[in-house]
Amino acid sequence: MDRAKLDWCIIMSSSTLLVIATIFTVFCVSFSYPLHAKCSVDWTFGKNCSQVNQALVDQIALWSTDENCRQGGEKCLYLGFSTSETWYAVLDSGTNYCNLHNLITGTGLDTGDASYKEKTSNSVCTQYSSANCEKY
Repeated sequence: MDRAKLDWCIIMSSSTLLVIATIFTVFCVSFSYPLHAKCSVDWTFGKNCSQVNQALVDQIALWSTDENCRQGGEKCLYLGFSTSETWYAVLDSGTNYCNLHNLITGTGLDTGDASYKEKTSNSVCTQYSSANCEKY
């Protein structure tokens, strides 16, 4: 391939990547989602930190096996964090939120506690507002 054709291919490849990156950024900004599927949630509890910590550790241990996977659920194979494994994951149908939310509901920390509060949004938690945690 001669030098002119090679330069043309490089310019076209660079231009294509720039267009894709621009579309991707506009999409993410338009829908106010993070650039990678992930979730951050702030919780407030009326219990001390050691009680909350122990409840979460116990629930993660309970769901660390594949037992619930066999029953068609996803309340299994927990390690203590939730992030999409692939770098190109943009939308996740609220899976990362549900993984975290399910831990709280599994422990019961969200019930019977007038001080309980959950704070998050689509801008820090991909598809939070449309998450359907019942399917997970």
